[in-house]
Amino acid sequence: MLPSGVKSWVVEYRPSGGRNVAKRRMTLGAVGTLTSTEARKAAREVLAAVRLGTDPIGERQARRDAVDISVLAASFMTEHVQSKRKPATIALYRHLLDHYVVREVGRRKAAELSKTEVAKLHPICATASAGSRPTDPPSSPAILCLTRIE
Repeated sequence: MLPSGVKSWVVEYRPSGGRNVAKRRMTLGAVGTLTSTEARKAAREVLAAVRLGTDPIGERQARRDAVDISVLAASFMTEHVQSKRKPATIALYRHLLDHYVVREVGRRKAAELSKTEVAKLHPICATASAGSRPTDPPSSPAILCLTRIE
């Protein structure tokens, strides 16, 4: 129970390392949303995962800290495009990333994006960039940053 009076179901465990490691507490849910039976079942699942060597809180934190596609696209533009490409190419890459890639999958985490989802973006960007310069074949080079995440 928190000082505010909110009651929650909590499971306490030690990640691998035994008594040498600090205890961790994981909130399973509010008392009103989970029954005691559901909370016990969820606690058993968490403790079973801990016995198998995983750290549920560490995994959850890693998922939260994972980089978004929009951040990945911005770093790609800064580190690889702006210093190495001509202004017209920079404008094309910026347009493709902002209007197609970030709009479609920008809020998703890079680790969650599958190769199939990236492959679906290729024809969209290729169609958008076709004819940008008469000598260029239709391509989608700006989403190469996404294909390198696997």
